[in-house]
Amino acid sequence: MPSLNVDDLIQLDAGRVHASIYTDPEIFREEMQRIFFTSWVFIGHESEIPQPGSFKTTYIGQVPLILTRSDDGAIHVLVNRCVHRGATVCQLERGTAKAFRCEYHAWTYNVAGDLIGISRPEGYSDAERAQFPPGLARAPRVDSCAGMIFASFSPSGVSLRDYLGPAARYLENWAALSPTGSVDVSGGVWKTSYRGNWKIQVEGSNEGYHPDFLHRVVEQVNKRNSAAAATPFVLSQNQALDLGHGHSLMEHPPANASFRHETNDYVRQLEARLGPERTQEVLAKTFRLLVFPNLTISTEQIRVVRPLSVDHTEVYQYHVRVPGAPEAVNVSRVRKHADFAGPSGNGSPDDFEMFERIQEGFNSMQWPGALPWVWFNRGMSTEGRGEDGIRVGPTAGEVQQRSIYYEWKRLMAANTPAPALVG
Repeated sequence: MPSLNVDDLIQLDAGRVHASIYTDPEIFREEMQRIFFTSWVFIGHESEIPQPGSFKTTYIGQVPLILTRSDDGAIHVLVNRCVHRGATVCQLERGTAKAFRCEYHAWTYNVAGDLIGISRPEGYSDAERAQFPPGLARAPRVDSCAGMIFASFSPSGVSLRDYLGPAARYLENWAALSPTGSVDVSGGVWKTSYRGNWKIQVEGSNEGYHPDFLHRVVEQVNKRNSAAAATPFVLSQNQALDLGHGHSLMEHPPANASFRHETNDYVRQLEARLGPERTQEVLAKTFRLLVFPNLTISTEQIRVVRPLSVDHTEVYQYHVRVPGAPEAVNVSRVRKHADFAGPSGNGSPDDFEMFERIQEGFNSMQWPGALPWVWFNRGMSTEGRGEDGIRVGPTAGEVQQRSIYYEWKRLMAANTPAPALVG
């Protein structure tokens, strides 16, 4: 760790964090070890690997992975690295396969990761062959909630359900928006790379302070398309919740919930499966949910954060369909998604521009006289406690951002070495 210790870096009693956590390469390396390699990390959705042989390439931090479904229906998270000389064995983003074959020396693995073929095996003695691992390294723990697949490189620790805590119920409500009980995220993805630290996107994922200013055009469009005036976030009576383990939820003001495209047929479909009371719970409020460290969920999209280096990040935005719903519902969803999050949308491009401006501002840290602190103290004096001790604040406060750094500090202070992968 750098010369500043964790207590120096994160001072949540004062509502501030040190700017070096966004610029110091050593801190970034420690984050990969202590956060991404020990926590539960989102990997993909079950709809992306719908049948035996399906696969998707993905990452935990910078570690390349293959998410697969084997013939018995089991889900595997494999490290995309040949056990022989280290080349990746799968280059495609998605598809189906019977096996993965390293192009360098033709070593072959089945979709469960087992080593099933060595080219020209006569070149090895039995003793030499016995030294090889039995297959690709794999994440020791894999679990799912509401179709969302998570993996952990740590062989022990809290269960996924305990890690998610109250966030699990919101995940289930989100998946329940589909009349089939499961959403589909396999329809398409927008990829964006920005020059900035990964935490800037995580902070911005659930940020209710900026939309009234940065996304003014969205309010103007809503006013044009609706008889009801949009409610500014700063005036909204909705809440932001710290759900623990770095997760948070931000409720959307009703008039800003632009996805309200339910039809009577759609509502009846949900009621037939869920009943009226549960349907009301699912449809009552829209929200944005952050699952630390790399996932944000909103009505029409999931957003996945991939750290590349201390000042370089990729973000994948997946469109979410609700299978079984009237076609008009899904058409409306994709239009709403494109209007805000698309490459020429009214929202996400502005966000990414700001993320880069923030990182550029942190270049001031090269000067010893620079201001060292980033402030997340908005709403601290009015922050309260809800059910089960959950921290609660206004949507336009910063309880959501503080929630990230309670967990960041806990994990970065832990004296736990990075776990070994299962080989």
